[in-house]
Amino acid sequence: FILGIQFGGFGLYRMASKEHEEKLGMKSSVVVYGERKLKRLAYLSLAIGALSYIAASFTVLPLRYLALGITMLLPAPLYKTALKRPQAIDMNKMYWVIYVHYLCFIAGFLLLYLFPVF
Repeated sequence: FILGIQFGGFGLYRMASKEHEEKLGMKSSVVVYGERKLKRLAYLSLAIGALSYIAASFTVLPLRYLALGITMLLPAPLYKTALKRPQAIDMNKMYWVIYVHYLCFIAGFLLLYLFPVF
């Protein structure tokens, strides 16, 4: 789950620096493989990560963790630009969004573990 989400997010992040890396003559993943392939791979990775969390919620984790996953979809509109046009990402804003989102997820996960509600 975490690997899929991280890899997908990193793939989208890489596209934000394509122009800069091309000017420097770097052979990074986005320059070598192109935006289209990297974007598809990032989306696939994000989907696999999300599906693995859902599968874990139905098999390994108590069902209350599925509710946490659904709740963590509430800030999805904040990721709209990053998903549609990764080149236009405001990196300072996205860092804050991502870090706060991760911290909320971790806190929710720990709270559900320590204080099971249902």
